[in-house]
Amino acid sequence: MTVSYMVGDMIVEIKKALKEGRPQAFAHGANCRKIMGAGIAGALARAFPEVPAADMLSNGTQKFTEAYLGGGVFVYNLYTQYQPGANFELSRLKAAVEALEGTGLKAFTIPKIGAGIGGGDWNEIEKVLQESKIHFNVVVLSPLEVPQRSRPE
Repeated sequence: MTVSYMVGDMIVEIKKALKEGRPQAFAHGANCRKIMGAGIAGALARAFPEVPAADMLSNGTQKFTEAYLGGGVFVYNLYTQYQPGANFELSRLKAAVEALEGTGLKAFTIPKIGAGIGGGDWNEIEKVLQESKIHFNVVVLSPLEVPQRSRPE
C-alpha cells in the first residue's frame, strides 16, 4: 500500500468528483454512536445526507458503512472509535481499513483520519496505514502544505 498526500478539502474534492462524473472512494473516521456533529464527519453529514443515512444503518459491530453519492462516488464511514470526542483507536482503524479490502477498492482518499477531534497521533496513524496488509493506495488530503517526503518528484 502507498500513502501519498495532496493539499485539499474533503467536501470540495467530493463535489468535484461528482461534478466531473469521476468515480472515486473517500473515507473518514466515525464513531459507533451514530453521532456526526463535528469535524469532517459533521461536515460530510451536512453536505451529503447519504453519509449519515448510511451511518444510521450500522448495527454497532460493523467496521464501516458505505454511502453511495452517485456517479461512482462513495464515502465510507470507518468506525475508528466507539464514543465521539478524543477516543480514536488505532486498532479500530486498522480493522476498518483491512475490512475495506473486500470491497475491491484500488484507492481511497481520506483526511488525516483520527488526528483531529479523535485525538490520535498522525505519525502513529500513518505508520499503521503504511504497514497494513492491504492492496490499495491511500491519498491523504491535508488543508495545509503537503509534507516534503510525500511530494512527487
